[in-house]
Amino acid sequence: MPKKRLKSTTLSINRQKKVANYKIANPDLSVEMIAEKFNCTPAQVRYAFHKMRKNRFRKTTPKIRRAQAEDIKQTIEASKLFDEQIHLALAELQVEKGLGVMERVSALEKISRARRNQFDLEMQLHLKGLDWKIFCEAIRMFKPDVSDKEIIKIFNEAKALCQISAD
Repeated sequence: MPKKRLKSTTLSINRQKKVANYKIANPDLSVEMIAEKFNCTPAQVRYAFHKMRKNRFRKTTPKIRRAQAEDIKQTIEASKLFDEQIHLALAELQVEKGLGVMERVSALEKISRARRNQFDLEMQLHLKGLDWKIFCEAIRMFKPDVSDKEIIKIFNEAKALCQISAD
């Protein structure tokens, strides 16, 4: 019965980075020579080099960043954060020159779909009991160039007038 081959221990992320960087700096050295230098197997050298080429080294989130995210979550409304992310995505799309036409159109469609979903959620929050789609279409019948924010403003004004007249 043949002996069972022992599996080598996994290299740490830092060690994998060192091995991969060494391989990149010395492309003429064989994988076996680098494995001897770092006291690991040739397969581990190949794996580390492959991860470095594909930029797949794990990125951990520091606790500070998590704490900042918690602070932001508690102080800023979700709709404002969403608006900022949409503006950032559009700005990056504007700056990126290497995208093809179809990729750019696809990204714009995704952004506009996300924006429409955000507006739908905002309107549901504002119009709670009403059929908000009918309300929006009624406003757009009389004022076709009205923006989403203006519709919310019109609704809030009408709601305030109704509350005043009810009192």
